[in-house]
Amino acid sequence: MHRLGFKDFELDQLSETLSEKNLKVQSMFSHLSSSDMPEERAFTLKQFEVFEKNSSYLIEKLGYTPIRHILNSSGITSYSEHQYDMVRIGIGMLGNLLTMKFRSNYSLW
Repeated sequence: MHRLGFKDFELDQLSETLSEKNLKVQSMFSHLSSSDMPEERAFTLKQFEVFEKNSSYLIEKLGYTPIRHILNSSGITSYSEHQYDMVRIGIGMLGNLLTMKFRSNYSLW
């Protein structure tokens, strides 16, 4: 396990343990650490790639599809094409969605 989750090489063991203990996964998620930093776009895109690969693999192993979510507030405005089943608005509830892409798409200012 890594921080709050699992590495790709741990997914087989995870699916076996879940099956043995008769546990059902309700959701899978990841945290975008740098989605609010344009200079870290390549890193954020890699996070999407890893999440898609690992969550799809685990879904195949589980035989059912839990809810998946990865977008945080800045992810919602900067990477909306990567939305899964839901989003986590977090700091966006405080009106802190000030990315240039968001400002250019909506006339709030």
